[in-house]
Amino acid sequence: SLSHTVATNVPIPACGAIYFSGTVYVSGTYSCALTLCSSTNIYIVNNLAPASMNSQATCGLVAVDNVLIPTWFASVPQNMTLVAALMAQTGVVQPDTTYSGMKGTLSFDGSESSNGMTWMSDGSHGFSQRTYSYDQRLDLYPPPDYPVIHDGSLRIGTWVEQ
Repeated sequence: SLSHTVATNVPIPACGAIYFSGTVYVSGTYSCALTLCSSTNIYIVNNLAPASMNSQATCGLVAVDNVLIPTWFASVPQNMTLVAALMAQTGVVQPDTTYSGMKGTLSFDGSESSNGMTWMSDGSHGFSQRTYSYDQRLDLYPPPDYPVIHDGSLRIGTWVEQ
């Protein structure tokens, strides 16, 4: 069964990083640098983007498990915009496959790191069209306390989506 929890606005602390013990549902417009961390999953339930792409405001989402977009949620727009650095430490970044739900276009501008293949669409979950680009602002203005790999274990996989 599904349960409903009333959304709460959380003020961003001066350090710019917030840790949640449990699942987090996130959406909206941000005007300062922030990093949101979850001990489990992060669900992106609507557009997430800076107030201006000309600003220094960047956003990082770090989940111990998965970063998911529940395309079956009514709040997820047909054409979604997502501007953030995404990290799923032990899981994946992808549409939530709990229930069927196809949307139109996902415009993703940011970065993504995970423990597996991501953003796949099987025709009943996800987005029929996806555009990806790297947010160059992340090089100069990374989200506060966003994890950085310094141990030489970085691997880069590339693919072409048809």
